[in-house]
Amino acid sequence: MTRQSSRSARSRKANGNPDKTYKDFPFSPHDRGHWAKRIRGKLHYFGRWGTSQGNKIVYVDDVDASAQQAVDLDNAQRDDLHAGRTPRLQADIGCTLQDLCNEFLTSKLNKVESGELSRHTFSDDQRACARLIR
Repeated sequence: MTRQSSRSARSRKANGNPDKTYKDFPFSPHDRGHWAKRIRGKLHYFGRWGTSQGNKIVYVDDVDASAQQAVDLDNAQRDDLHAGRTPRLQADIGCTLQDLCNEFLTSKLNKVESGELSRHTFSDDQRACARLIR
């Protein structure tokens, strides 16, 4: 006696997910509207092909462009993901905690110089930032 799966076969059209943009496209469309790829046994997401509106997923304006952005993001993060590391931030995308603390302290120093903030409060802020960075 053969055992059959209780899960019925569904086509991509039946659940509303887009088809792959070309034959060797490395991602599959996830049901929540993301392009997904399994690397080292873990599912990683590389951009969106659709957005959630109520109970439905609605395609983004240009699915092919979102697919190309997913490929570009995969190329940028490939080495880190295949090595099992968390991908590094791109220089133009984010900043470090040190950068944020420096911006914060600069704004507070301007307030000290204008008389809006006391030196004592500024030194407390400096110690708090040093603790965060440590």
